[in-house]
Amino acid sequence: MKKKYLHIGVTAFGVVCACILFFFLLFKAGTIFEYVGTILSYLMPIAYGIVLAYLLLPLNNWLKKKFLSAFSKKIKKEKRALNTAKALSTTISILFALVVIVGLAALIFPQVWESVKSIANTLPDKLNAFSNWLNNVFKNHPKAQEFVTSAIELAVQKLRDFASGDTLIDRFPEIMSSLSTGLWGIVDFLENIIIGIIIAIYVLNSTDLFAAQAKKLAYSFFKVKTANTIIHNFRYTHKMIGGFLNGRLLDSLIIGIMCFIGMKVLSMPYALLISVVVGITNIIPFFGPFIGAIPSILLIFTVDPKKAFWFLVFIVALQQFDGNILGPKISSNLTGLSGFWVMFALLLFGGLFGVWGMLLGVPIFAVIKTLIAEFINRRLKGKSLPTTTYSYMTTGYVEPIVTTQSGEVVDNDDETDDTDKDDEHNDGESSSTIFKAIKNLSNKISKKFKK
Repeated sequence: MKKKYLHIGVTAFGVVCACILFFFLLFKAGTIFEYVGTILSYLMPIAYGIVLAYLLLPLNNWLKKKFLSAFSKKIKKEKRALNTAKALSTTISILFALVVIVGLAALIFPQVWESVKSIANTLPDKLNAFSNWLNNVFKNHPKAQEFVTSAIELAVQKLRDFASGDTLIDRFPEIMSSLSTGLWGIVDFLENIIIGIIIAIYVLNSTDLFAAQAKKLAYSFFKVKTANTIIHNFRYTHKMIGGFLNGRLLDSLIIGIMCFIGMKVLSMPYALLISVVVGITNIIPFFGPFIGAIPSILLIFTVDPKKAFWFLVFIVALQQFDGNILGPKISSNLTGLSGFWVMFALLLFGGLFGVWGMLLGVPIFAVIKTLIAEFINRRLKGKSLPTTTYSYMTTGYVEPIVTTQSGEVVDNDDETDDTDKDDEHNDGESSSTIFKAIKNLSNKISKKFKK
């Protein structure tokens, strides 16, 4: 009796706690999300380090394997050879990442500075030329010309008011606050990057240890079969996400180089800066080319509108080549998703998690889709039904079929007889089929009563 009342008390306590938790989740969601956001901001350096280590993991594993095979012949102690291989592979991987980051910064920032100075110097002349062009376009349409002219004058007046001395003095505290916030954000970001690099070193050195601890945890909490399934699914997820990211990085590098060569051949301005932007944004599937092309077109438009048009034609042709030829060759359709599901994953995960969602949404959705498909196939096999989608496209419905030991194929549904098949193919004999079924049923009942 005591155990019974103890179970009742524990159940009641759990129900009360669940109700309180549900109340806070429902009515205090803003406060909870604020606390969660604060905790996540503290963990951002760890997130940066894990992401950097994951991106460097293929290079690190390849170097570790090479160094281990070389040192195992020279160093007799296996543990010492493994530690030496880990240290060298981690060092080279981190140095490679730093060279890439510093190299991209050295390419981008001077180009951005030159672009800003060029735009600032040529902006008045460009505005005058744009105004004259609009006047020529709308000279036969006085009302449209008046509307456009008034809109331009209003915009210019707003700029003059903003740049006037009194306005700048009045807004000086606000401007200084924004500058200090921006500078503090940059310092905080650089600090997180530095700490993230340190964490990445620890993660790369401890990948084998973390994997072993995760396996140990899985086997301690679950049955062996369940733990093996979990480990298999994690390995598949790692293969899918890692292969997708590596393929996108290689694809983006090739597209960036091709964009730079094409822009140089066409004598377009800001070739290096725009090629880097196009290459980086191309990592995001489907929407990436548009994200990188729109600001690039506007930047070229400030120099030469005709070249901006030809750049649009060039970038569309380049992305068609990437989407139809280069991309499938590199990734070999690794995710197995159709165009509709790719867009669905990008819109869903991008809306929920921003840029990171757009980057990782496709492989994560592919993993979810694969797991659901495996679950459905197991259910269908348990019912002796086909698992291929094509089988359900070629027939109106599918019946469970089993095979006896003698090799004879029989219907698994005992309630179905030949009269049902006759009814399917000949609607005119439906009444006779019903009478036959009733007659067969009455014969079975009479036989049972005779026994």
